[in-house]
Amino acid sequence: MNWKKVLGWGFGIVIFVVGIISSSYFLLSWGEKPAEQTSTNSENQVESTTMNSENFDEVVHTPADQSIITMANGSDGHSFIAKYHKFYNDTLGWNRIHSTDYDEQVRVAKEIIEQIDGAQINNEKLANDLATIKDLAESLISKESRQTMRKLHRYFHDLDIYLNGYDRASTFGYTEYKGEN
Repeated sequence: MNWKKVLGWGFGIVIFVVGIISSSYFLLSWGEKPAEQTSTNSENQVESTTMNSENFDEVVHTPADQSIITMANGSDGHSFIAKYHKFYNDTLGWNRIHSTDYDEQVRVAKEIIEQIDGAQINNEKLANDLATIKDLAESLISKESRQTMRKLHRYFHDLDIYLNGYDRASTFGYTEYKGEN
């Protein structure tokens, strides 16, 4: 009879551990949506878009001419947008927003401001978007906010699609600039 108790306890512990692991996985993967999401400017309204595998092979937006933006250090704005979009994907995407290093986010926000100050922008809507990004970066420096981090990420995501001819059509609807098409 003693072996039945041991077997029962062992089975119960295994079920408990599997439940904890499953719950942890669910909670960690719940949160920041991957790039296949789109939203209106309302923070609470997010709707899914169906991504066709064909969309990944073709450029959805024609890349903007390099002359549309030159950063303060003389580099092209296309690389600036791509670099910081990748940074935010790597540090905030897939629910990492809840564990990101705030000091690193502040350091990068300062870099972004430095590059935007003195940039030559030849499009009013793009200039407005970069002014908003600068305001968000300044806000993040003065106060830690996951919501501000998320907005910065979404601005860079949308601009990467519109400015660089990214191969996905889904955006969050944050930017004024929608490409030159």
